[in-house]
Amino acid sequence: MVSGNYFRTLGVTLAAGRDFLEEGVPGGERVAVISYRYWERRWHCAPEVIGKPVMINGHSFVIVGVAAPRFRGAFLPTAYDLWIPLHTRPLINNLPGD
Repeated sequence: MVSGNYFRTLGVTLAAGRDFLEEGVPGGERVAVISYRYWERRWHCAPEVIGKPVMINGHSFVIVGVAAPRFRGAFLPTAYDLWIPLHTRPLINNLPGD
């Protein structure tokens, strides 16, 4: 979970799609940015991934962007497969289907 300006603050350009909108607020879009390596592994770099759903804790999020190929996240050595806006925390902390 990251802030709405996470990618812009770190100077990360995206390989496809867009990053989060800073106006993301509770009840706003359920969106995700996926890693390049996850895009390669799961979707074989298909451009149609933008707009596809991804399930997180039983809730559907829409993929809006793909991070740059070398970007793994700000907390190395851990590499992340996806990022979601911080305002969705209450949603994913609930049980699936809540």
